Amino acid sequence: TKINIEVRKEERAAEKQAELQENMSSNWVGSIKERREFELVIENKFSFETMYGYMTLYIMKQGDDVIVYKSGNVPLGDKGDTIKIKATIKAHDTYEGVKQTVINRPFFVK
Repeated sequence: TKINIEVRKEERAAEKQAELQENMSSNWVGSIKERREFELVIENKFSFETMYGYMTLYIMKQGDDVIVYKSGNVPLGDKGDTIKIKATIKAHDTYEGVKQTVINRPFFVK
């Protein structure tokens, strides 16, 4: 089983590297404090407990661009869902060399 653990670590490292390469074409979207519409695909969703309560981190994509939303109580959907929302651009960040647009105060658009 020790060999299996090492193999899995190597596989995960290769997956992470491929994911980073795929996201390197991401650019920042819009300007900070701008309110705009997004059509997003939820790529990943993580929930964890913080000192303020549970938080969910949504990693989404609009085309090649990575959009991030940190939620305490506004569920957006599940991995693989396509959603259309209107949100405020909170920040332009970079995580492991990938440009990410952080959004705030989303609501669903019909």
